[in-house]
Amino acid sequence: MRSFCIALAALAAQLAEAQSSWAVGQGVRTRSGFTVTGRKGRLAPEVSEYLGVPYAAPPVGNLRWKPPQPYKGNGTIKATDFGPSCPSRDAISSKTQDEDCLTLNIWTKMQTGEKAKAVLVSIYGGGFNVGESRTPYLNGAPLADQQDVVVVSMNYRLNIFGFPGVPGFEHQNMGMEDIRASIEWVRDNIAAFGGDPKRITLFGESAGGGATDAYAFAWPEDPIVAGFIPQSGSVFTRGISDKNNLGPWFNASSKLGCGGPEAGEKSIPCMRTKSWRQIMKYVNTGPRVPGTTFGPTYDDKIIWEDYAARVKLGAFAKRPTFTGSTHNEGGFFRVVKRQMTDSDVTRMNLCFTCVAMKSAKARIDYKIPIWRYRYFADYPNNRIMPGAGAYHGSELPLVFGTPKLHNNNGSSKDTADEAALTKVMMTAWANFAKDPEHGLTKLGYKAYDPNDTTLIRFGFNNKPEVSYGNPNEYDKDCTKYEVSTDSIDTILGQYP
Repeated sequence: MRSFCIALAALAAQLAEAQSSWAVGQGVRTRSGFTVTGRKGRLAPEVSEYLGVPYAAPPVGNLRWKPPQPYKGNGTIKATDFGPSCPSRDAISSKTQDEDCLTLNIWTKMQTGEKAKAVLVSIYGGGFNVGESRTPYLNGAPLADQQDVVVVSMNYRLNIFGFPGVPGFEHQNMGMEDIRASIEWVRDNIAAFGGDPKRITLFGESAGGGATDAYAFAWPEDPIVAGFIPQSGSVFTRGISDKNNLGPWFNASSKLGCGGPEAGEKSIPCMRTKSWRQIMKYVNTGPRVPGTTFGPTYDDKIIWEDYAARVKLGAFAKRPTFTGSTHNEGGFFRVVKRQMTDSDVTRMNLCFTCVAMKSAKARIDYKIPIWRYRYFADYPNNRIMPGAGAYHGSELPLVFGTPKLHNNNGSSKDTADEAALTKVMMTAWANFAKDPEHGLTKLGYKAYDPNDTTLIRFGFNNKPEVSYGNPNEYDKDCTKYEVSTDSIDTILGQYP
């Protein structure tokens, strides 16, 4: 015991020395064998920004459609710009996309605050077909600067490269395995960047929220992370996962001369000979629609067909959870499908409200600390069109502290209430990460109880003060949703 205490004291002394002598962007030695150097944060000059750090080997050649493999290197990597995004929409002409895309980004203010800081790991959304960690308003510098946390984001494979979903592959959901590999890298390396590997929180919105929730079910025994924040996404979201992706796969393979359904597994070696740009010419990266676009498929290892059964078995990571949705999720989809009716916007809202309710209930059933929120605010510089309100994803710029970067490239000004609400939300997300079991309670937030006025309302009436609503006011139509066939894709599928 005495030797253990001495070792702890020595480690604490090393951390204190590293903190006092820290230079912004300095070199950090990783367990992958290489040293990484960063730069001053573009949005916060006292934050060290390490961009495009490889966490897995490039998934190219024979590693295409294989699980992520460890990356081993030597020497020094200059991590001062984002790595290429994984192939998705507009990939044919994009200069910022490449199949060699498995990198992550780290923002840390090592020189101040806690010596071992809580870590927030972000997963971007995009229906598992599009998305990228370089999105301007997902920049982690403001959170790291103002909230004394380390922020990490990663790229993961999308569409046909991350979720091929055809017979012949032992692994069908490589995009999810990429996310796991990035978390393992963070666990092994984040202490050198001032982070606490025992306090990692995984969070994401839309598909990122679904991936966050799915992660809890995929690795129940060893989740590594201490808490989850699924935003507008859940394992209960309909129309995201399917039995296979045979339609879109064989559509691409046949057009590339690799054979259609009759070729079966023989199409795979041929597809590996094609460049990613050739393949992307025939990949539909629109909203996830089973049979048309790619996405997760059931393998009953990472993605399960019956999550209700998994809940009954208690087969998920029982870690504190903070989940929720926005008040007008459908406002975003009306931008995509302008002719969408008010009735269908309401149906779309239920697709997100009711799965957030189900995710929260799953935690309550096992007495897991759970908080649930609903976001209401609508501010001019965060607006995508008049009347969209608190649309799908509109809370993200406030969580990251980046409203100015959403639509106006930093030239707009936040309203006073918007700036105040931004601080409130940044603090909530950070405090949850610092202490997933008690952090929100210490801030005065009520834990979720479906039978009490405990639904946390952010930006209600555009005010920065947190208020509470009765969940039943918003969940009352979820019984109708349960007996309907509504899903994101069935509603969008009604419109050309």
